[in-house]
Amino acid sequence: MEIIPYENRHADGLRNLLMPILRDEHGYDVHYEDMPDLQDIAGHYRVGIGECWVTISKDEVVGVMSILDIGDQQAALRKFFVRKDYRGDKKGTAKHMLQHLVSYAKKSDLNTIILGTTPAFVSGHRFYEKSGFLRLEPEQLPVKFPRSQVHSRFYYLPIEKER
Repeated sequence: MEIIPYENRHADGLRNLLMPILRDEHGYDVHYEDMPDLQDIAGHYRVGIGECWVTISKDEVVGVMSILDIGDQQAALRKFFVRKDYRGDKKGTAKHMLQHLVSYAKKSDLNTIILGTTPAFVSGHRFYEKSGFLRLEPEQLPVKFPRSQVHSRFYYLPIEKER
């Protein structure tokens, strides 16, 4: 398994990863073409310290995660998804991806990563909490945090500086 920055050659793999998760697992009536961030990843995510990565296994995209630079040494975690057959503690894909993200955050001098999720995503809540994320009330969100209509539960991860 390898985590690398997204390149345009990953577009089909990203579509094949996201659409079954969003449509079939979560029941969202969404189309890949209707997600402007995915139509221009470089212009949307690669601003400031923002980035988008894909996780590759056997030449297939099995995970994606991206962060948006929201200023004040903070980033919003967006599009954190792992293909169903790569999930769980035994596979360790999400944990490996999060370790990659934290390493990047330290190198980029971030002090906080913030995310929004849905109340129904209980397994995600457990993963975030087990990984050190703390609950954040909506009124505590930074002004520049990109709010989504579907997100009503929020977490933040303080980034420990290396000594």
